[in-house]
Amino acid sequence: MMAILANTIRPFHERYGMKTDYKEMIEKCGANTGNVVFHDAIWQQIKFDKEIISYDDLETAKESAVYVLPAANWINRNGRVLQMLFGNLSHSHIRVLVLGLGIQMKLGESKKDFVDSLSKETVAALKTMSEHSISIGVRGAVTGAVLDCLGIHNWQVIGCPSYYEPYRKNITIRQSKSVDKILYNIKPTETKTDKIFDLAVKTGSRIVIQSRSDMESCEQVEYNNTGGGYYNIFSNRKAWEEYLFNEKISFSTGLRFHGNMMAFSCGIPALWIVSDERTHEMVESMKLPYIHERELENMTSPDALIELADYNEVFRNHYKQMAEAYVEFLEKNGVEHCFGRNKDGRDRDSNTISQAFVI
Repeated sequence: MMAILANTIRPFHERYGMKTDYKEMIEKCGANTGNVVFHDAIWQQIKFDKEIISYDDLETAKESAVYVLPAANWINRNGRVLQMLFGNLSHSHIRVLVLGLGIQMKLGESKKDFVDSLSKETVAALKTMSEHSISIGVRGAVTGAVLDCLGIHNWQVIGCPSYYEPYRKNITIRQSKSVDKILYNIKPTETKTDKIFDLAVKTGSRIVIQSRSDMESCEQVEYNNTGGGYYNIFSNRKAWEEYLFNEKISFSTGLRFHGNMMAFSCGIPALWIVSDERTHEMVESMKLPYIHERELENMTSPDALIELADYNEVFRNHYKQMAEAYVEFLEKNGVEHCFGRNKDGRDRDSNTISQAFVI
C-alpha cells in the first residue's frame, strides 16, 4: 500500500530557501520550529508516494493509501488538533499512521486527573484515530497509559521519530570535552532569571529558540542558518543541520526537547533539561541523558553538564532495541522504509546499530 504524507505543518519547499519574515515562517512550522525536527525526519525515513496532502484533507482522502501523520503533544486539555484531524473520520475507511503522539501534562500530575479533564470530543477523536490505525506510535509509556484508560490499546512506544536518524544515516555520537562550542536551546520567556539562561549569556554561547512566544521577547533574531544573531531560529532540518556543522557545535543542552534532539540526530551529544511531563516522558522512553531543571541551581559552569551527557552501554543496548522495534513497527503498519541498508545498498551488519554511539 502506498504511503502519503499528511502534512501537519507546511511542506518543506515552503519552508526552505525563501527570504521572508521569520514571524511568518514560524507560523508555517506550526508556531514552533521543533515540529520540523520530527516532521522532516519522517519524510526521510519512509518511502512516500509523490502525492502529499494537507492534514485537513483527510476526510476526503482516497482509501487506497496509508496516511502518515507526524504527531506532537496532541492529547491535551484543548484537544483542538485531535478534533480537527479525526472529528469527521468516523464514517471513512482510510488508514492512518500516527507517529510520535504525546500528552501535555504537568510534571507529577496524576493520569486519572488528566484523563478526567479531557473533553468528550477529544476522547471521541482519539477513539476514531485508534479505529483507523493498525498501531499508534506514542512518545512514551505515560501516553500509552492515558490511552489505556480510555480503552485504546493498539499503541506502541516509539519515542520521537528523529531519535532514529543516527541509525538511518549510520553516524556516531561523538563525546565532547569542550565548552567552546555549546549550543543552548532555551525558552527566553521562561528562563531569563534561571541558571541555564545565565550560563548561556555568561559564556557567550550560541542560542536557538523555537516558538512564537520566544520571538516576542527576543531581539536580534537571525532567521535560518547565517548564525549572526544572538538568537537563531530554523524552519527546516536542512538549514538547522548546516548551522550545527558550520558552527562546529560540540554539545547541546537546554529546556527545548527537539532542539537537543536535532543535535543528537546529527551525531552531537546532548543533555536534556526536564521541566514538564511531556519532556520527562520522552527522555525516559528513549533513555536519553537528562537532569531536572531544579538541579541547575548549584551549577556554575557548563563543564558539569557535559559530564552528565553519558551515552553508555545501557543506553546503546536500549537504542538498539528501540531502533529494531521501530523498523518492525513501520513494517507492521504496511509502509516501506529507508532503514536496514548501508549507503552502498548492502544489508546493514547486525552489530552496526549497537555501535552507533562511540564514547
